[in-house]
Amino acid sequence: MTLPSAGPLSIRDIATESGRANNLGAFYSAFPGIPASGSISISQFYGKSATFTLNIVAAVASPNIRQLAMNAGWDQSAKLIVNVNADINTLRLDAGLSFPQGVRLNISAGVRVGGVRNGGTALFTRVPVEINNLGTISGGGGAGGAGESVYFEQAGQGSSSRVWCGGGTGGDGTGYVNTASLAVTSSSGAVATTYSYTGDVVGGTQAWGRGGTGGNGGGWGANGSYGQSNTAFGGGYANAGTWVVAQAGRTAGAYVDGNSFVTWLTPGVRMGTVA
Repeated sequence: MTLPSAGPLSIRDIATESGRANNLGAFYSAFPGIPASGSISISQFYGKSATFTLNIVAAVASPNIRQLAMNAGWDQSAKLIVNVNADINTLRLDAGLSFPQGVRLNISAGVRVGGVRNGGTALFTRVPVEINNLGTISGGGGAGGAGESVYFEQAGQGSSSRVWCGGGTGGDGTGYVNTASLAVTSSSGAVATTYSYTGDVVGGTQAWGRGGTGGNGGGWGANGSYGQSNTAFGGGYANAGTWVVAQAGRTAGAYVDGNSFVTWLTPGVRMGTVA
């Protein structure tokens, strides 16, 4: 907590706030504005704090944490404490961002830091960060896989009677629509299969064919489902071959990319992959 701006102030108070030894000589550069050498006195420490707190109280997409803190009065030196009290879409702490005394994220209960649909990363960091997660950090759900694509022919007629049937595309995974949006899409069911025809329709018979159904998209932090091989046909046609096999669902996004930079004070709920 911030040291008092007036009244009694002891060396012990300064040591407690700074985390340093209990003597005046240990306090050089302990706080912004305190010199690295020369004379210092207790009076120079009034109102000093080893930390600066930034409160995020409204949902935000792709926030620049450093810039928000500077806008709120951070001196770019004190340890930065970020209280995340509202949902965040895609949080990045890129290499090159300077947090001289470190940064800590306190994610409140009921709050989600989430990624974009179809495999988006929730938290990307290349700077050291402490995380106290009482909420949820989750990558975007993976997209569903495409269904099997097949072709059919009437018996004895060869390729002139061929019907091509594409598989359905997979459904979207759960997540934010894009990195600039606060809208969340729920995991969707597989998109309807496609139909197409080439060649003659032998005997004037109306032929039809159906490729495999696409797989369902995954929920928060879950992989998409495999595409299906539930093909069907009619009009006297027979299954002649597969031209694209059913595809696996896509992998869920990472709850964190840069885990080696993270000190987990409280892991909380983490959904998805980790890198």
